[in-house]
Amino acid sequence: MPGEKILAHPSAAGSERGLMAAKKTFDLKVITPGGVKLEEPAEMAIMRTTTGDLGVLPGHQPLSAALEHGIMRVTLKGGESRYLGIFGGLAKVDESSLTVFTGIARLPGEVDLAEATAERDQCLERLKEKRAPAGTQQDKDLLKQALVRIELSGYRAEAEG
Repeated sequence: MPGEKILAHPSAAGSERGLMAAKKTFDLKVITPGGVKLEEPAEMAIMRTTTGDLGVLPGHQPLSAALEHGIMRVTLKGGESRYLGIFGGLAKVDESSLTVFTGIARLPGEVDLAEATAERDQCLERLKEKRAPAGTQQDKDLLKQALVRIELSGYRAEAEG
C-alpha cells in the first residue's frame, strides 16, 4: 500500500544479531591452568558435553555447558581443521566467542601413543578385577582419557600430511 512502512525483520542487517549472524567467524580461546592453549578466529567448533555433542557457529545463542572428555574439532578461518583433546571443563558461548576452560587440553602431536595404549590396557585389566566402586570409577575415567588420547593421536598424521 502507498505510504505503508515496511518493517525489517529483527535479524536484518543493522541489528546487532543480524550483524553477528553475517559474521563468518567467532573468537575461540581454549584456556588451561598453564595458560592459553589455542586462540584463533574459528568458523565452527564441535565438542563433547555431558549431555551430547555441541556445535558452535558464529551467532550462536549464549550458553554454558559442562564438557566431557573428548575430541574438539575446530574449523579455523580459511577452512583448516584443528583437533584438540579436551579433558573435562566448561564451555562458555556467546554470539561472537567460544571460551573453553579445561584442566587439560592436548594437540595430536603431544600424545605419546605407546603410553596411552599402555594406560588403556592397565585400566581394562583393573576393571576386570572389579575392585571397589571408587577405584572402578577412577579407572573408568582414566580409561576414557586414554581412549581420547589414542583417538587424538590418529589426527597427527592428518595434520602432518
